[in-house]
Amino acid sequence: KATLASAISQAGTNAMDTILVKSGHTESISSSQAFTNKAGLTVLGLGSGSTRPRFTCTGAVDLLAVSVTDVWLENLFFVTSTGTPTSRIKVTAAGCTIKNCYFQCGTTDTTDTVLVTTGATNCRVQDCYFISTGTTALQPARALRINAAVLGAVGTGNTFDGSTGGFSGNSF
Repeated sequence: KATLASAISQAGTNAMDTILVKSGHTESISSSQAFTNKAGLTVLGLGSGSTRPRFTCTGAVDLLAVSVTDVWLENLFFVTSTGTPTSRIKVTAAGCTIKNCYFQCGTTDTTDTVLVTTGATNCRVQDCYFISTGTTALQPARALRINAAVLGAVGTGNTFDGSTGGFSGNSF
């Protein structure tokens, strides 16, 4: 079975490379998937609704660690974590776009789901859906955090659904 780690590893280091993740793909990931030397890489999920690719974080890691410029993540579904991630997506490089992704945030998601931090200038989080599946007693942490030190970061068209449990921190 193909994995995201394998696809990232095999992708070239030239800008404009694209990983297409098949409709219906499911994957549990326990180690951080790093985009270390893959500037300009696009990861595009195929399918829609319940058929878009699903990723479950099973470890205490940044599930996707974006530390190079111009990475594009689109149409991916992040299922409630079964581990305790440090984040689902952590961006520390300029020009990253996270678009049309779906994030289920449960009781084990006790840190920022998407963290845009120092170095992530001009990052865009657009048209994503964040939903809390926790309870009032066991809430997930923030859905989206854009650190005050980040210049030009934009969050637009996102939906934050607290459901019955809500989030423990303010999002965005």
